[in-house]
Amino acid sequence: MDIIQDLLLYGDTDSISDYFFYKSLEKVLAEKRQLYTRVPFDIHKVEIGNFKYLYRFDKEDIVKLHRALQLPHRFETEDRHIIGGVEGLCLLLRRFAYPNRLKELQNEFGLQYSSLSKLVKLICHFVYMRWSKLLLNFEENKWLTTDFLKELALLVHEKGAPLTNCIGFIDGTARSTCRPTRMQKELYSGHKRVHCLKFQAITLPNGLILHLSQPYPGRRHDSFILKDTHILQQLRLYCPTFCLYGDEGYPLKSQLIRPYSNTRLTEQQQLFNKKMSRVRQCVEWSFGKIVQQFAFVDFKKNQKLLLQPVGKYYFVATLLTNAHSCIYGSLTSKYFNIDTPDLFEYFQ
Repeated sequence: MDIIQDLLLYGDTDSISDYFFYKSLEKVLAEKRQLYTRVPFDIHKVEIGNFKYLYRFDKEDIVKLHRALQLPHRFETEDRHIIGGVEGLCLLLRRFAYPNRLKELQNEFGLQYSSLSKLVKLICHFVYMRWSKLLLNFEENKWLTTDFLKELALLVHEKGAPLTNCIGFIDGTARSTCRPTRMQKELYSGHKRVHCLKFQAITLPNGLILHLSQPYPGRRHDSFILKDTHILQQLRLYCPTFCLYGDEGYPLKSQLIRPYSNTRLTEQQQLFNKKMSRVRQCVEWSFGKIVQQFAFVDFKKNQKLLLQPVGKYYFVATLLTNAHSCIYGSLTSKYFNIDTPDLFEYFQ
């Protein structure tokens, strides 16, 4: 402090600027020295007690998930930043598990934060390009057979739902983002009063999210997203005798049932709404599990739309949540008392 005071009192402008330049240079060199002495990430050296807390999966299940996702043995960016396949998956899970700063992960993975940022985007892009089809197209889910759909409809009915052919529940979710520098009106939701991206999802009684739409601007209504995704056409093609149940924001269709919404409802209509509302809450549990397991996608200040692939991050977080449900089950699957498909059966 005495040196700084002397410089401010007696030193000229060049002396002061030189001093702060050398101090900043010392800081950069210290970070470089620390980087070169870091030990590369080793999954076997992570304590078992903290592993699932940090990466959301047990150690042996990480290796299984790596095989199921068909990830390569290593990832390499255009700048030649390299990380192993299993280690890269751990990096992605660690990044998504909680909104840490990348600088906080430097010592853990033995790489500079700029390298970690590029690797996270690369791994996320690989998972999205390889497996987003599972959430966009019914036909890609090989385990979704007619007999299984009948079993789902029976389970929903046995839980008290009046409908006998309901196989899932549809709803929308708005994921808040930072206020963007452009397209502010397009992304602003007057209902939620935030800038956001909207997604539409279909949740099955086994706890898996069967369908997730591409991201839409926050101003779009659920009924618009429903029409634009052509999800009812897919349902009519692959599940012609079954229906979905949604809230009042959706139109009434032959394969999409909604609550009665008249001002004066009969006792039977009120009872129908009450029973269906009780089983429909599972779709909210699914949205809740995504942000519970992968809180990074729920941290508004880090969802910078024009700087990061925000929609892609949420897509990959949904796929990882489905993988988590395949291995450990979910609140929804326990509520309806049904097992989820095997991990390798889902990712095929």
